[in-house]
Amino acid sequence: SRRIGQSLQTCTEYDAGAEGFRYYLAADHTIDCDKGVYTLMFYYASLMFIIYPIGIPTALLVMMSQFRSELHPPSSLNEESAIKLREDNQLFKREPITTFARIYRPRFWWYEIYNMLRRLALTCLSLAF
Repeated sequence: SRRIGQSLQTCTEYDAGAEGFRYYLAADHTIDCDKGVYTLMFYYASLMFIIYPIGIPTALLVMMSQFRSELHPPSSLNEESAIKLREDNQLFKREPITTFARIYRPRFWWYEIYNMLRRLALTCLSLAF
């Protein structure tokens, strides 16, 4: 993703004689940086850099929060009873989004979202340095 991000930002300047200067994408010299295709792809890539790391974990949290009471039953149950209750619950068979939470202990139903954000942070840190 770092290479893609850098390639969309780097345009090389060429002297076109009487036409003035022309700018072409450094990664692919067939793409003119002054044309609409480059502008469209630049804005699309910028939007995806926001949607993917922020939007997907947020959407997953919102969708899984609807089932929070079933994913993490009342604290009066011990953990084994809560796991058994989750296994027998028909709602989880109808709602595939709950698969993200069922692989963890009931009180850690949110851990997949945390794990997504942790991986994103580790990837960003490695790209930054």
